[in-house]
Order: sequence, then structure tokens, then C-alpha cells
Amino acid sequence: MAAPRILVTGATGMVGSALCRLLHEQGFAVRAAVRCGPQATPWPSVVTGELGSDTDWRVALEDCQAVVHLAAAVHDQRGRLSEADYWRINHQATLTLAEQSAALGVRRLLLVSTVKIHGESSIPGQPFRETDPARPDDAYARSKWAAEQAVWQVAEATGLEVVVVRPPLVYGPGVKANFLQLLRWARRGLPLPLGKIHNQRSLIGLANLTTFLQRCLTHPDAAGQTFLVADRETWSTGALYQALARAQGVHAPVWPLPRVVLQALLPSTLEQRLCASLAVSTDQATQRLGWQPPYSAETQLADTVTWYRQGGRPWPP
Repeated sequence: MAAPRILVTGATGMVGSALCRLLHEQGFAVRAAVRCGPQATPWPSVVTGELGSDTDWRVALEDCQAVVHLAAAVHDQRGRLSEADYWRINHQATLTLAEQSAALGVRRLLLVSTVKIHGESSIPGQPFRETDPARPDDAYARSKWAAEQAVWQVAEATGLEVVVVRPPLVYGPGVKANFLQLLRWARRGLPLPLGKIHNQRSLIGLANLTTFLQRCLTHPDAAGQTFLVADRETWSTGALYQALARAQGVHAPVWPLPRVVLQALLPSTLEQRLCASLAVSTDQATQRLGWQPPYSAETQLADTVTWYRQGGRPWPP
């Protein structure tokens, strides 16, 4: 029998490239949808151009049994994306992909969304669950929530199998943004005033996330479900920072500064990211799919540090 053909959008990103490699190694016929090309990979790629309501996915979708949709506009630290940009890329392009997938006989569409659907923080001791209400707080989260609703509407109208995955922060070789900044600070042994911050944050390593996405592609009980997914471990920001320092052979102290002082000193968005909790329950993934994270956070942090100390080259190699 021919290997199932899987289309991966956003295939040049950190998660997309790692997922393509895993699926290729597991015997799937991988096809990558990329914004521009060509790509020097063992699997073929199809250029779809910029994303929006008029994106033509049909060539990329031909003969595919399933799609993993990772392409998205994510957090824009430089402020170059408007709410309309997020809506066009994350909602409209996703709706078009779902409609064309159903029309071409694709069986399953796996949409990778975000835990931020539920908001920016969880109550300590009360991790988010899939049944919790949606409270998206920014343009990115609002556009991803709209994308989720759009694919469910297509599923109801056409019978397309839909799976939605809402990961928290993803780390691993190729990580960027705030996690990369923590790596840099830890490498220098800089002290951070987080010793009195006992928040709870869920993360997911790249290796754990890609194995879960593969499970969602093939497990019959994944269809029609939404999943929160994370590593086994939860972290306070200070504990995570010290773990990153230890993995680099560095001592990085955390000073015991009360949170009220941090609230007075730091911009509110930065204070929230450093001090608030954002934890998730993975009971749904465990009970319905029998999934347990196969890799420890320690192993995945070590892989991330190795990549970083080797110069942060594009990943996979």
C-alpha cells in the first residue's frame, strides 16, 4: 500500500520542519507547503505564496489524505502586523484551506492553534482544560479562535475530520523570541529577581509536540476533538531559568524580589509573562489517545542548549 500523503503547511518553521522530518522518517509521504521556494529537503514542496482568502492550496492538496496546518502569523514583537493581517493570514487562509481540503477529498485536517485561546494566564492550581471558555486577549489569539470556529463549520457542512491542538510555548532547537532571550541571559549568568515568583507554566518541547501531532494524524479517536498538550513538567519562571543555566554549566541566581515590586518596575506585559501562571491539563490527550510525553523536559532542554551553543543554526540540520 502507498504511504499516506500528508501536507504540512508552515513547513519551514521550527515545528513544521521537525514534523516533516519525523513523518518522513516514519514512512509517510510528506509534502511541504511553503511561502517561497524551492526547498532543499528530502520531500517535495509546493509554493503557495502569501496567505489569505485567495490562497490557492489545490496543487499542494492533490492526493493528500491529511493536512497539518501550522502556517500562521504569530507574535509580532516589532509591531508590524495589524489586526487585519492576523485575520487574513490566520483566519481567512485557514478557512480557504479547509474548504479546498474538503472539496478535494482530504480526510483529516489538523489545525495547530494556541493555548492563548483561553487567555494569557491560568489560576494557580487550576490548569486550563479544553472545556474552559475562550477568552482570547490579543489579535493573534482572536484570529486563531476564529480559525478554529471556521474549520469546525467546514467539518459540519462537509464531513471533513478536524482535530485542533492548542499547545503552550514550544521550545527546542530553532526556538526564538522570549525563550531564546532567557537562554542568552542564562548563558551570561545574569541574576533575575524571580526568587519569590512561584507561578506554574506549562511548556512543550519540540520532540514531544511532533510525536503528538503524528498521533493525532493517525488515531481514529482524535477526529472531532480539541486537545491541550504539554510536557509532564510545569515550571516557575525562576526554576526554568536556573534549569537553562545548569544545562549550560552556568550558575544564574534568582533574587527574592516581591511581585508587587516587579509590578511597579516592569511593563505590565513583561511582568505578566514572567510572573503569571499558564498551565494546562493533558488529561484529554492521555485518556482519549493514550498519549504520554515520550521525552523529559531535561532531555529537550539539553537538546535546545546544544543547538544554541553550536551557533543556533537552522533546524533540523
